[in-house]
Amino acid sequence: ALTDDERFAVVFNLTPATSISVVDLEERRLAAEIPTPGCSLVYPVSGRRIAALCMDGALLLIGLDDRGAEASRVRSERFFDPESDPITEKGARVGDRWLYASFDGFLHEVNLAGRNPIFPEPWSLLSDAERADDWRIGGTQHLAVHRASGRLFSLMHQGGADTHKDAGSEIWVYDLASQQRVQRIQVESPGVTIMGFPLEAPQDWVWPLGAIVDALIDGVGAAIGVNAIRVTQDAEPLLVTASSFTGGMAIYNALTGDFVRRIYSGNLINMAVSAPFGAGRGE
Repeated sequence: ALTDDERFAVVFNLTPATSISVVDLEERRLAAEIPTPGCSLVYPVSGRRIAALCMDGALLLIGLDDRGAEASRVRSERFFDPESDPITEKGARVGDRWLYASFDGFLHEVNLAGRNPIFPEPWSLLSDAERADDWRIGGTQHLAVHRASGRLFSLMHQGGADTHKDAGSEIWVYDLASQQRVQRIQVESPGVTIMGFPLEAPQDWVWPLGAIVDALIDGVGAAIGVNAIRVTQDAEPLLVTASSFTGGMAIYNALTGDFVRRIYSGNLINMAVSAPFGAGRGE
């Protein structure tokens, strides 16, 4: 990850000891390697600080000085139980807040605006009836936030215990201020490719051949499901979904949930989707 001022790149190491390497991007040098015992990954916040999640359910917050060396270190109390209901590491950032969903569908907020982390009470993404009906988070990139509207997007599926990485079939949209769900979006197929080339019926095919082929391809795409979601941060945001195995992406209007179109990356697979901060339409 980059620090907010983009001066330093911070790299997580697992060798097997855990640490972070700090790279000075202006002077093109390794500024420091800082031990983070029992704590992993890198989550940037303001003030040249980097957070890491710890194996006991705590959070480590490290501040950097102007040379990239460690300037401060705060380790919090435990804010989730890694034994009974661990959180996924795929957090979504809103300013100095990071949001993490647990395997059982509770949203944990970490507020890092001050020197010490603050942990508001977790809230449930699911009703009791939905939890009993085996609705769960799903996918490899399952959370996204549109900061201006305060909307949280969560990829969901129905499945048993330990299926939190299974592909999603719906996207549930929440208002962060009220902590209420405001919409459910049925996902469309992100398309199917072979060796990076899209499989679609030519528009000049005689009906009903084109419709039959498109229906078959849509069925295959729906069966594969959606693994990743991201949302752009402009005033008219786009919601992007992808499957790890197809090389295609489906585009939605993030405010209405309406399906817009498919695009193809030319990749054999799409392992991750990124919408950089400040990115607008087409970026």
